[in-house]
Amino acid sequence: MATSYTSLIGLALPATGELSGTWGDTVNNYISTYIDSAVAGSVTVTTDTTLTKTTGSSLGSTSSQYAIIIASPASANITITAPAASKAYIINNTSGTYTVKIVGAGPTTGVTLLASEKAVVAWNGSDFVKVASTSATVINSGLLAVGYGGTGVTTSTGSGSNVLSTSPTLVTPALGTPASGVLTNATGLPLTTGVTGTLPIANGGTGLTTTPANGALDIGNGTGFTRTTLTQGTGVTITNASGSITIAATGSGGTVTSVTGTSPVASSGGSTPAISLAASYGDTQNPYASKTANYVLAAPNGSAGVPTFRAIVAADIPTLNQNTTGTAAGLSATLAVGSGGTGVTSSTGSGNVVLSTSPSLTTPVLGTPTSGTLSNCTVDGTDAVGFRNIPQNAQTGSYTLVLADSGKHIYHASGAGAATYTIPANSSVAYAIGTAITFINLSATAISIAITTDTMYLSSAGTTGTRTLAQYGSATAIKITSTSWLISGSGLT
Repeated sequence: MATSYTSLIGLALPATGELSGTWGDTVNNYISTYIDSAVAGSVTVTTDTTLTKTTGSSLGSTSSQYAIIIASPASANITITAPAASKAYIINNTSGTYTVKIVGAGPTTGVTLLASEKAVVAWNGSDFVKVASTSATVINSGLLAVGYGGTGVTTSTGSGSNVLSTSPTLVTPALGTPASGVLTNATGLPLTTGVTGTLPIANGGTGLTTTPANGALDIGNGTGFTRTTLTQGTGVTITNASGSITIAATGSGGTVTSVTGTSPVASSGGSTPAISLAASYGDTQNPYASKTANYVLAAPNGSAGVPTFRAIVAADIPTLNQNTTGTAAGLSATLAVGSGGTGVTSSTGSGNVVLSTSPSLTTPVLGTPTSGTLSNCTVDGTDAVGFRNIPQNAQTGSYTLVLADSGKHIYHASGAGAATYTIPANSSVAYAIGTAITFINLSATAISIAITTDTMYLSSAGTTGTRTLAQYGSATAIKITSTSWLISGSGLT
């Protein structure tokens, strides 16, 4: 039977009767040397390292070493991977800058040593853990420092989650007396106990600190408020009570005993007088009395004087227009446009006078207009006015048709790339039934003719959907119902 080896650090286990004459070599190389490494040996690493277990070697295993020394200068944090088996290591991190992490093969989560930390780590059955450390605040005293993920204190108050410094949510905390703080977004602050000092006017207060007496009012004085009570005047009493002010008259009030009038007003006297104009004032002072029919209030005819009600005479009517001659009964010349006339002496047709802006004409004979836009006109009251040619809308890329494309042809020029021309839905652009739109493609690249939510039928075939128009092809789409079109042409598929 051959020599076997222990599972943890690889010590030799000679079989009975084996190694005659060579026992000393096996003990020295595979037992004593291994025990020496495990008790006092060390391995130095400067980069990520995997500790290996070897058997049958007089050099021993790196995984069996007692101590691991991290030699400085290390250039980065180091990870040591050891066999996932029962073993303890002393690790000396001599780097003052970088950390050392030891994990079990697999890997496991492992444990990390901080810069300059020395620690004993051991396998607990599932991972390496730290059982002793030179960082006394971490292990020896039982107090986990803030720098190691602890609180740095041994007592706590309240309950719930740990509080961190940025945006914590506190539930009913007793704040004591904070040295500072901004309560801009705080709510629930009690006015009776949570506010000190006098609330100024600028913050909705009065700027006053005294308790108001019964009936006291805060009256603005230009810079603030004055707290005072109403002053009692003649004939009234003022009673101030808690939350109320009562104002009452002291007498029963006065009575009218006599009314007199001053010219031209006359009074009959007494407590209920009749008031009228003096009789001597006549019509000029009493214009609402009954008068003779067709009389007007005017000065004397041909001279200045006191106006009276009289019949109108010709001299009372001025000349109507200084640019015309004649009397009120008629004009001897044409009334100009600037004077409210037409400037002409004849008319044609019947009905209302036509003005220049937005007139409505009924069956006019237009003759030969020199200009005009017939965009909104129809030929017979139903059909729109068309073009004497087929206007062109040249495009070189994908394009959605608009209402102004009605009756035009969409020209896809030679050299233009692939494009899709889309007929919009009736709900978006309401072309009139009978609208015709032609598509012409001179490009070597075929174009697509599509429609949105309405239906486009291919002539003869009756199929629907997007059509393809080849080079030198032409196609015409005609709207046949409010939501359907029929398309036909050459080079169209």
